[in-house]
Amino acid sequence: MVNKAGCFFAACLLLVLSGCGRKVETPSSQAPISSAASEEVLSSRSNPQSSQGPLSTESEVKGTIQSEWGNIPVINLNFYDELCLSISETGDLLYVDPNETLVVHNLNTGKETHIASTKGPTNITYGCINDNWVVWKQNLGEDSMADPNCEIYAYNRKSNKTNRIFKTAMDQNGNPISGNQPTPSLKDDRVLLDHVTQVDADKNYTIETYEYDLKTGHKKTIAQQFAVPKFGETGVFGLCKDESSNPELNYSVINKLKGSQKKPCMKQGVRIYDYATDGCDSVMYVSQSFQTGASPKETLLLMDLHLVENGVETLVRKEKPDYSNMGYSWPCLSKRIALWRYGQKAIAFDRLLRRTVDLSPGEIDFTSGFFTNNHYLCWSHMSRESIQADKDETDLLSIIRIDDLPTKAEHAVSAGTS
Repeated sequence: MVNKAGCFFAACLLLVLSGCGRKVETPSSQAPISSAASEEVLSSRSNPQSSQGPLSTESEVKGTIQSEWGNIPVINLNFYDELCLSISETGDLLYVDPNETLVVHNLNTGKETHIASTKGPTNITYGCINDNWVVWKQNLGEDSMADPNCEIYAYNRKSNKTNRIFKTAMDQNGNPISGNQPTPSLKDDRVLLDHVTQVDADKNYTIETYEYDLKTGHKKTIAQQFAVPKFGETGVFGLCKDESSNPELNYSVINKLKGSQKKPCMKQGVRIYDYATDGCDSVMYVSQSFQTGASPKETLLLMDLHLVENGVETLVRKEKPDYSNMGYSWPCLSKRIALWRYGQKAIAFDRLLRRTVDLSPGEIDFTSGFFTNNHYLCWSHMSRESIQADKDETDLLSIIRIDDLPTKAEHAVSAGTS
């Protein structure tokens, strides 16, 4: 199963920041549902079912993995047609099973809790989790890559209640507003969302970014023209259009918002495909550029990987112009690990040891999703049996505990490259 949220990100981002869209009259219902109007959905969700599901301890295999870190422990789970979404700092894995049921799997006990089930032409494309909340985005159209119509829900893990906190607004013709599909960022009891409030006669978007308090249901606007917001430790990160560049280039700049002050994290604007933060003050982003190919009529799209730490920007990986591996994509960042996809494989960069680690060395692999936080590193991939049988699907989810990684270079083997 592919990472549906990652595939949709770039198209929406470039669309919103470039100001392309339709002229619409935005109804007053555009604003997300407030606490007074928030509705508890699907009453059956108020009593989530717990079980020993397909990812229970019976399917868990503990072993080791040989990599640039040396020989380290790894947990492998059978993971045939599930979509992994996120993992909490305390080991709660959030995933979608083949029946489009949202499930929380505890790595320590094997207990599973079913949070929500979708019905009809809907699918869950994004989710995040902490000890108090599960927040997810649910696309309402049959084609999640093309249909901007979505809803966002928040499940209170203490009260077992679910509220809808966002619904895509419709234009005067009853069509969902293009580009209006936010990706929530969760921290403590707060969620960041950006949404389109209007499109003017010149087809320029007005974007409003707000912080939603999940406990009270209240929201406050924190910025405008500040897209794809993500929490940092001392502020909020977001994308702003680079006004100093040629408007036709659609260049963007990652800014940090602290109070009412915005400060750029980059020296110059670029076409940004995707970006991630570590929850502190570092960011990683994928830039896009174009290069003439073998013939003057051929244009290659190159995607490079950048890491900004302590205000210093580093080009981590530059794509080769042969365009053979589809570039770098799906960046994910924690205090210890930078994680991305190259071609079809998951690649990690150890920020402490300054080493690149191929999570599937020497194998033809295929990853459908991965993520990292300050305690876990997870990625889906193909088993050796699937590789030998020439199957184009993932069937394993591997999990490494960050505490099991070496903390000194002499405890790891020589670094590899990708």
